[in-house]
Amino acid sequence: MPSIIGLGINGIEGQWVMLECNRNGFAISTGSACDVKYNKTANALKALSVTAEQGKEFFRISLGTHTTEEDIISLSHFLIKMTKDFKGGKVSAKTENDSR
Repeated sequence: MPSIIGLGINGIEGQWVMLECNRNGFAISTGSACDVKYNKTANALKALSVTAEQGKEFFRISLGTHTTEEDIISLSHFLIKMTKDFKGGKVSAKTENDSR
């Protein structure tokens, strides 16, 4: 679905990210929607070659018709700040094409 973004922050459990986001007014979810009731790596994530460790880091952001550009920017800034705070100010971007 083009309105759902799946992400993971290396070294930070998705459950913790979700709780911090929710506590700060951002409603996000963890895991795959089709396997949310199970405490295991979702079949959808396995099909994408996501490891069990990466599966624990996974969270998803769903965008709706009322989501604004400002909402997305605010969440982005929050995720960056939260990650820096968690990792002691060190944050680097990594994509699936990176060899790092």
